Amino acid sequence: MRFFLRALVAALVAGAICLVLRTQIIREHRGHQASVIAQQLATLRTRFEKEVISNLLRIQGAATFIAVTPQLDQETFERYAATAMRGAPLLRNLAAAPDFVITYVYPQEGNRQAVGLDYRTMPGQWEQALLAMVRGDLVVAGPIPLVQGGTGLVGRAPVLVRHGNTDQFWGLVSSVIDIERLYEAVGLRTYTDLQLAIRGLDSKGEDGATFFGDPALFDPAREAVLASVVFPAGSWQLAALPVAGWTAIPHFLPILYGLALLLYVGTLVLVYRGLVKDRELIRIRDTLTEAQEVAHLGSWEMHFGTGVLWWSDETYRIFGLDRNDFTPTLETTFALFHPEDAEKNRSKFLADLQAGEPYAITHRIVRPDGTVRHLFSRGKNELGPDGRLSRAMGTLLDITPLKETEAALRMEEQKLRAMSDASIDAIIMIDAKDTVLFWNSAATRLFGYGESEAMGQVLHELICLPQDSKAAVHGFPHFARTGMGSVVGSVHEFTARRKDGAIFPVERSVSSFQMDGKWYAVGILRDITKKLEARRKLESYARRIALASDAGGVGVWEWDIASGTLTWDIRMHELYAVKPGEFSGLYQAWTSRVHPEDLAGAKDSLDKVQTEGGSWNHEFRILLPEGGVRYIRAAARAHMDNSSKVASIIGINQDITEQRLAEQELVRLATKDSLTGLFSRGHFMELGTRAVEHARRYGEPLSVVMFDADRFKAVNDTHGHDVGDMVLKAIGRAAARTLRDVDVLGRIGGEEFAAVLPQTTREQALLVAERVRAEIAASRIEVDADTVLSVTVSLGVCVMDTAPDTDPGTATASLDKLLKGADTALYKAKQNGRNRTESA
Repeated sequence: MRFFLRALVAALVAGAICLVLRTQIIREHRGHQASVIAQQLATLRTRFEKEVISNLLRIQGAATFIAVTPQLDQETFERYAATAMRGAPLLRNLAAAPDFVITYVYPQEGNRQAVGLDYRTMPGQWEQALLAMVRGDLVVAGPIPLVQGGTGLVGRAPVLVRHGNTDQFWGLVSSVIDIERLYEAVGLRTYTDLQLAIRGLDSKGEDGATFFGDPALFDPAREAVLASVVFPAGSWQLAALPVAGWTAIPHFLPILYGLALLLYVGTLVLVYRGLVKDRELIRIRDTLTEAQEVAHLGSWEMHFGTGVLWWSDETYRIFGLDRNDFTPTLETTFALFHPEDAEKNRSKFLADLQAGEPYAITHRIVRPDGTVRHLFSRGKNELGPDGRLSRAMGTLLDITPLKETEAALRMEEQKLRAMSDASIDAIIMIDAKDTVLFWNSAATRLFGYGESEAMGQVLHELICLPQDSKAAVHGFPHFARTGMGSVVGSVHEFTARRKDGAIFPVERSVSSFQMDGKWYAVGILRDITKKLEARRKLESYARRIALASDAGGVGVWEWDIASGTLTWDIRMHELYAVKPGEFSGLYQAWTSRVHPEDLAGAKDSLDKVQTEGGSWNHEFRILLPEGGVRYIRAAARAHMDNSSKVASIIGINQDITEQRLAEQELVRLATKDSLTGLFSRGHFMELGTRAVEHARRYGEPLSVVMFDADRFKAVNDTHGHDVGDMVLKAIGRAAARTLRDVDVLGRIGGEEFAAVLPQTTREQALLVAERVRAEIAASRIEVDADTVLSVTVSLGVCVMDTAPDTDPGTATASLDKLLKGADTALYKAKQNGRNRTESA
């Protein structure tokens, strides 16, 4: 009996141990299955988030591009879209819909049927399009059937164009992420051992409909493993179960009995399995952390019951903080927000939480090192059984590179626009079809066509004579293939035609560049009417100089290469002012006399003739012993021996100093008033028109001051015109001393002067005019030892309306109008007693 009782107790203990072990094994097996599935879902979720977020950022980038390039055409859009979609195989297309009408699409092949569609007439899509405009943020719809065929995830981003201090809605940028390609990219269909389902149609997360797999997987009774896929415009929820469902451990009673006998061994096994499970969980955590780091996507979770706020490792990295040195709370987190963003975003966050609504905000943070980062934050909350807030969770996406790219694009646009506006030469860009793609304000002044008139036109038909236009057409096929042409990389002169039919000479230089496999040309053009007139005068003068040189002799030299002997005639010695015995050799004399800035170029070109033969034509300066400078034009020709080597070089030197000085004088006469040294009327009008145009374009203040000498006729009548000239010079000098370098001062008539004052208001202009009047009145003109004169001026001020105006054709008219207004005010000053300033 005692043995039986012991055996029974032993059996009961063994049975209890087996039951406990069996229960533990079933629990561990179920936990292991869930851990493996959670790991697989974590990998799948990371892949989904990486692919979806990277492609949505391309859509947002396209919206940013259009926002800074609102004057869009199909070709510009295609160039950008081709670049944006490179390396993005999931994107089926990229489309832009100004005012909700799909106008631009890339690629057009297979997508033409979408062009012209109006979102407002498309049930099922209009609501999403309107939502994007109202939110002012990216919206993701779908997956939905597409007009082009197939099914896709549609991302729509609003385009907001900055006008002044406000953003105006331009339209939408949309792109289709091919859903089947997305499934293939993340390997969704390779999970053959799992039942998978995805819900969250239109990015509504767990509240959205199921669009992949069996909706029944989301039944709580199925106990499926769930995971959330979060991206900037919303979220999805994944559900997974083993294909065969949850499996139980068979009743291996002999093994259980053995486990009862080997309790210690079994304990070690359980410990080992626990370690394996921990290792798996650590690996899952590391995988999630790595995925967040790659995507620059941090996450957080707040438990309102305990008040604990948890941050992921990437969140700490985004904020530039160490987990060991910083414990996050709501208050300390908002303290890291940029001071300009903190209060607004804190109020929105708390309001959305109280309302039970998800939130999405874009804001800045300030790291401990002082650097500023731009973040896109999203989150949602959960309610407890009692209907009160239980916890909140969200993500943080570092979008600083995107913001920096936007700022860089705006800066480049402003730089290019400023350089174009500052150019006095016409700058025009065309494609390989001779179509005008860029037309600056100087081109408008040169040819008479406004930018809107010229854009899209055939350039050579617009500005060339018919015979030249036909000749140019033949060269464009070759240019389209090679980027080369008869005018590319060189400077040419041709006869151009203005809008009014006037014919005039133009000098152009052309360069080419390639983008996206297509060639484009950029030309710089200028009116050379005055240059040709000066050239004709100079050529006539050069002929006279040549005759004079022939009469007086031109320096001749000969260089025997074999012996190294250099021979000069008498005229060469005179030109270089070289005395007998002054140098050890004539080559040393030449190198010693040539201006240091010109020596390297002259030697290099002469050395090339010495080694390769041919002709030498070069101009350089020489420094004379007494300190003067002489301009020399050199010409030479190499003579070859029987072995085709250079045997000797014979050349001449000609003194062209008078010709160069004459050229400089012509330039001075073209722009300066010969008496006062101020700008001439023509040059004053040119520079003044440019200043007025700039001020009208950018809405900057500008004023014009006109003044003339009081009772100037009496000075001439009393003292003579020579003294009158002295008075005008004194007025010019006094005014120039008073005005800034940026001001345009000129003599526009007999005793009339005018100044254009950029960035100057009426009050400032009146102060400047008074300083000019006082400076002139304080001047003293010594006629002779017994006569000292003083002079006064009357001044009129007129201020330009600061309303911006981008039509360059109105600039001259505006300057004329300002001069007339200033002249009227000047007349008023004369009537009111002279030696005073009046304003129009």
